[in-house]
Amino acid sequence: MRYPINFESSRTPLLNFFVILLGSVIAAGAIGALVGLVGYIPRPEFPVMIPSVAIGAMMVGVILGPILAYALFRGRVSNQVFYGSAAVCLLVGLIAAIVLRSLTASQGGWLAGFPAILGAIAAAVWFKVKGE
Repeated sequence: MRYPINFESSRTPLLNFFVILLGSVIAAGAIGALVGLVGYIPRPEFPVMIPSVAIGAMMVGVILGPILAYALFRGRVSNQVFYGSAAVCLLVGLIAAIVLRSLTASQGGWLAGFPAILGAIAAAVWFKVKGE
């Protein structure tokens, strides 16, 4: 299967770090944009909030992605681990956005980022425990 970013190809350690960093930022931005869309869609300011949530998510991805990659996997992240963690993060974020949208009258969609972060961490730890 072809992946947009292949984490399993051989590269130097510095280039590997930058690939992990770039992948984390791109994934976090996309997840943040989707969570922002779901969290703010009925409100008139949702076109402004989507990039704001995406940028906030990218700031978290810059830090969280490399920390998880090097703390748990020593920098050798497989495609299954990266894309699986991103999928769990997206799923948790979308569910949280729907719940928080209903609880806060569509004003707290950005709060869905916190459960999404926990979902990404939980998925990465699960893959580590599972032995990937």
